[in-house]
Amino acid sequence: MVLLNQEGQVVFINPAATSLLGLKAAAVIGKKMDGLVAFHHPKDGGIYELTELPYAKTLVTGANFKDVTMGLKIGQNPERWLSVSSDLLLKENEEIPQVLITITDVTAHVQGVLNSQTREKHLHSVISAMDDILFEIAPSGKILNGWTNLPEKLFFPLEQMTEKSVYGLFPEDLADQFRSTIQKSFRTNTTCEMEYQAPFTSHEGTWYKLKTRPISASHENLLVNISDITEAKRAKEQLKAMDIRWKFVLENADLLLCDWDLTKHSVSISGSLAKQLDLHTTEITIDQIKNRIHPDDLDTFNYVLTKCLNGDDKLYTQDYRIQRSDGSYTWLHAKSVVTGYESDGKPDRILCIGSDMTGWMNILEEVRISEEKFNQAFQYSGIGKALVDIHGRFMNVNQTLCKILGYPSEILENLTFQQITHPDDISTDLTYLAELVKGNIDSYNMEKRYLHKQGHFIWCSLTVSMVQNADKQPAFFVSQIEDISQIKRQLEILEHQTSELDLANNRLENNLRQLEEFDQIVAHNLKGPASNIAMLLQQMENCEDTEEKEQYLQYLSQSSDHLLQILQDLTQVLDVRKATVLEFELCYFKDILQDIIGSLSNKGYDFDKVKISTDFQLTGIQYVKTYLQSIFYNLVSNSLKYIRPQVDCQIHLQAYECGSYIKLIFRDNGKGIDMTKEGLHLFKFKTTFKQNDRPGVGLFLTRYQIEKFGGNIVVESQLGEGTVFTIVFEKNKLHKPQA
Repeated sequence: MVLLNQEGQVVFINPAATSLLGLKAAAVIGKKMDGLVAFHHPKDGGIYELTELPYAKTLVTGANFKDVTMGLKIGQNPERWLSVSSDLLLKENEEIPQVLITITDVTAHVQGVLNSQTREKHLHSVISAMDDILFEIAPSGKILNGWTNLPEKLFFPLEQMTEKSVYGLFPEDLADQFRSTIQKSFRTNTTCEMEYQAPFTSHEGTWYKLKTRPISASHENLLVNISDITEAKRAKEQLKAMDIRWKFVLENADLLLCDWDLTKHSVSISGSLAKQLDLHTTEITIDQIKNRIHPDDLDTFNYVLTKCLNGDDKLYTQDYRIQRSDGSYTWLHAKSVVTGYESDGKPDRILCIGSDMTGWMNILEEVRISEEKFNQAFQYSGIGKALVDIHGRFMNVNQTLCKILGYPSEILENLTFQQITHPDDISTDLTYLAELVKGNIDSYNMEKRYLHKQGHFIWCSLTVSMVQNADKQPAFFVSQIEDISQIKRQLEILEHQTSELDLANNRLENNLRQLEEFDQIVAHNLKGPASNIAMLLQQMENCEDTEEKEQYLQYLSQSSDHLLQILQDLTQVLDVRKATVLEFELCYFKDILQDIIGSLSNKGYDFDKVKISTDFQLTGIQYVKTYLQSIFYNLVSNSLKYIRPQVDCQIHLQAYECGSYIKLIFRDNGKGIDMTKEGLHLFKFKTTFKQNDRPGVGLFLTRYQIEKFGGNIVVESQLGEGTVFTIVFEKNKLHKPQA
């Protein structure tokens, strides 16, 4: 019991109430009842609102409420059901009412009612979903209860059958069958069944299955289930007819068919399959087939067989080899599926349709061998090989190529060939590739540079061909890459050695020519003065006249001076030829010219009357400095010697690169040279123009100092217009001194 005041506060609660409500007396006194517990409806489980509570209604209306069922959930404990009553108490001589709440635990009763309702709902749900007829039958055969969702299937209305014997409702012969089946089920306490055809014209042609089942070990009655199996019976009859036709097809069809009847434990095969396996019968056992399966394929065969036997209705496809009588194997492509089931759902028939794919498998084997050969040739080739897609990405590379380029395969196969090709080689490569795609060429070969993983470029020989797809469109490219860096280095060495050999040959030829010229110089230039001296001495011996002797002495002195000058010039030539240590250094043309102007100024040349201009597009070269100074000195001084009278002297020097050559040009507007007379002798040991009757060696030495290092000098000139000396050096012959 709980006693509330007018405000709904608890003023008294007995121990039984605190136990039922899960409260403590000390904690509830003075508190409102609605704030202590939350009751819910028994129907929908919703929480009672304050205005719905019986004791709250009593406080408001003064009315009493009896036995209101309310639910209460306390913590994790099972739900508790309570019967709650509320009565208004008003003592004599008091105007303030109180409410007495009486609480009774009715959990067991309510739970029983709910369980009963639940079972009733379940039963109605089961019956409403059934297409069968159910009867509860006593051992005597009396029908105690009946249920059906399809009353039209009954021979009699259900209410007419209840409390009557099942044996009295049917003809005697059918009643005897019912009695035998039902009594057997009672006697053995097992499930029994039978099939029968409707005995009444109202349901003529309808077939039924009667199935009896004991309700429980403690219950003496039977549950009888009657189901309409007319469609199943018809299907079975049709299946039997189809079986006859199917066997005819099996025996005469060209297809490789295998029909396994699990109920008869026999396998029927088509005539074509029997012929394929060299069998003389179309009826065999499954073991005969298993014994012919190739050992490597037996697990796959058994796997599919097990799946089918377990009732899996999936279509299974498998390839396996089956042995012929001569020991050879035939490849079969087979599709297996369960085509029939027993009443309990177990498969009773499996069909397998096969096709001979021996020829196809032989082709596949040839392809496999071909691919294996290609793979062996590809992976283990001593030449780097790659399959490249149409965008240039490496699809597959062998280890040789990885070794050549220094990249692991997983990195290389994420790159394009454009990414690791030298910029100067990409255009040529892509041009060839475009011609290959157009079909203008079958393949191409080129030398190109690839970027090694370590950052340097290596020279390779690349050969590319193309593979097309079935539509004759480019599928991918096959690249063969060979490292030729060592060959390139050897060729460079060979070219350098060849160049040096050419230089040596040129030097030898120059030396021979110069020796010949030197012999001519000695023979020609010394012979004349020496002969003059000998002749003058002879004349002096025969001469008695003093004045005449003086004249001869004067001639003799001139001849002697001339001879000495020639000897000095020859000594200068020999000094140049003798030089063995020649050091190359960077010589700037502007600095050399300034030095020469200074030297010539000291010798009396007036440069105020000379205009010297330059166009040095190339500022300097590696050369022997003394040689280059001598070349500048001789050519500039030669221009100064042969100035035209009354004409301002102009000298223009020019230097520039021209391909693999360097050109150095000296141009003046002097007297010029008659090339028809003097051109052939210009650079020999004689001077076309004599100054004070003294032969010069300047141009002779200039030519020597130029040709010494593989250079060449040519002259163009017109009398009265000026002269142009053009010196040509080969770049590759200036890289180091020549002995």
